Amino acid sequence: MDMKKLFKGVAVVIDDQINDTENNDKITSIIKNLEDNNIPLLKYDNIPDDEIILNFNNVSFILLDWELFVKPTGSYFDETPFIKNNIEFISKINETGFTPIFIFSHLDPNGIIEKLEENGLYDRSKNNYIFIKKKDDLIGDGKLFSEIEKWLK
Repeated sequence: MDMKKLFKGVAVVIDDQINDTENNDKITSIIKNLEDNNIPLLKYDNIPDDEIILNFNNVSFILLDWELFVKPTGSYFDETPFIKNNIEFISKINETGFTPIFIFSHLDPNGIIEKLEENGLYDRSKNNYIFIKKKDDLIGDGKLFSEIEKWLK
C-alpha cells in the first residue's frame, strides 16, 4: 500500500512543542518525516478555536499530542483539563465528518484508549478511526508510515 497516495491533501498537527526546536521533542522528527514525504501541514501549538475546527472536514488526517502543556511523567492522569479538552476536540471533529486522528504521546496507549472508551470515542471490538501510539515507537526512518500502514491493514 502506497501511503503517499492514501494521504492526499493537508494534514493537521497539534502539539505544544511544535515550535520548540531547541528541545528537539520527538514531534520534530515526526513532522520532518511528514514534510519529507511532501505532506502539507497546518501546525498548531494548541487546540484551535471552534471556527477553525469546522474547516477540518477536508483534511487528510489530524495528528494530536495527547499531553498538551503537560510535562510527561510516564504515568496516567485523572480528569485533568488537557484530557477534557482532547475529548471535546475529538468529539467536535466527529461532528464535522470522518477524519482519521493519530494520537501520539509519551504515555502508554492503553491509558489513552481507556479515557476514549469512557467517553464513547473508541471501541476495541471495532475498527477505529483513532490510531494511538507512543512517540518513541515512531522515530526512525520509515517507522511512522510503517506503523500507520499496519494499523490500516
